[in-house]
Amino acid sequence: FPTSGHSLSEKRGLLSLSGLNLKGLPSCAKVCVLKSALGTITNCGLLDIECHCQDDKYLRLSARCIITSCSVDDAVDAEMWAHHTC
Repeated sequence: FPTSGHSLSEKRGLLSLSGLNLKGLPSCAKVCVLKSALGTITNCGLLDIECHCQDDKYLRLSARCIITSCSVDDAVDAEMWAHHTC
């Protein structure tokens, strides 16, 4: 993660307040989505959901993280959240 002086929970709060609705996304997947969005793998702005939804590298790395971090049920829920969000 880039160091910006904010904890991950503070960043989650900022994302929620700024319009990125993480409701319905399993906790294990939230970590993956936020880690990918806050990292250096994407050229998208943090809150540019349209860009993230079209960024193949971001999507691949997020999906890989979700597959290794979540149960099958949570991974399916994450996929449904992504389809709804994008």
